[in-house]
Amino acid sequence: MELVRPFLLISDAAAELYARARGGRRARTVSPSWFRANVLPVFHGSWEETERFMLADDVERRRLDELAAELAGGTFDYPVCVGRDHWWSRRPQVLDGMHRAVTAMRLGVDIPIEYGDPYRDGYGEQDEYLVTVVGADAEPAEIFDRVLCLASFRSADGFWLTCDVGGALDYEIRLQLPRRADRREEIAAELADRLREAGITAAVTFAGEVEFDEDLLPR
Repeated sequence: MELVRPFLLISDAAAELYARARGGRRARTVSPSWFRANVLPVFHGSWEETERFMLADDVERRRLDELAAELAGGTFDYPVCVGRDHWWSRRPQVLDGMHRAVTAMRLGVDIPIEYGDPYRDGYGEQDEYLVTVVGADAEPAEIFDRVLCLASFRSADGFWLTCDVGGALDYEIRLQLPRRADRREEIAAELADRLREAGITAAVTFAGEVEFDEDLLPR
């Protein structure tokens, strides 16, 4: 294990993975104060506003609490990815890892960062899951936001599932998660349990593999 700061470790395996993916360049580690002053959040304009928003929302707060428990135990699976929205932007913004960044700053631990789009082993192929919400207590758009947030979690086998893509038609929600062909039933059950604990009753089922359409590529 490579020590980053007391209470925060990034595994050698994760570091080597990123080194290979980025042409041999390891993630850089920065202090929370440097990160706050030099990197912009992707929404809400400031880190103070972002943190207030996340803490005021039960689902967002739950994700922060889960990550805080993991960071206190010494794990940081992936760096926070940053990049510039436009070539003239003076400060980069977060491309991936908003919850990790806020959690680390709240704990006062250093943050491993990587420049560019995220790369994760095991995310090359995607599965689609269908979430059918029953007896919803809010409008479809709000339910969708809550479900999308809750769909990122550490599965029982230790693999961290991140969901960034989804769509909804009323209370029928389709989510894309990294393909884990041998654990589809378990993942559906885990997500249904997370939703139920957050007050959302839903049936979750594997809906099929997501196929990449090569015809969409430019010629």
